[in-house]
Amino acid sequence: MKNQAYKNSQLKHKVYEAKRCGKKQLIWNISDSQAEFLREMGFRTEPFLYWVETRKWYSVQDKQGILKEIHFECKRGNRRLVKKLNRKDIKLLDDFSVHYGVFKYRIILN
Repeated sequence: MKNQAYKNSQLKHKVYEAKRCGKKQLIWNISDSQAEFLREMGFRTEPFLYWVETRKWYSVQDKQGILKEIHFECKRGNRRLVKKLNRKDIKLLDDFSVHYGVFKYRIILN
């Protein structure tokens, strides 16, 4: 396996190539350490898509929208749901102790 410095170097060259071609933003599936590396280089990175672990609840009628989606995705047999989340949804997931993480980052090249 290649070391982290080589991977960061390749990422840096890909980002500068995209910036030279005139792109304003990129949406990539990168790791947290690579996102931190890009922040240190001066690019702004923000989460774009999240993965959410699915689970079932006993009573779905009184649950909010995102929790119903998670419940029905679990009933369909999917272990993870990938979607955009706003701050209200993230707070709701934290309140119900649902595991989630960043799936793709938006890299702004200004």
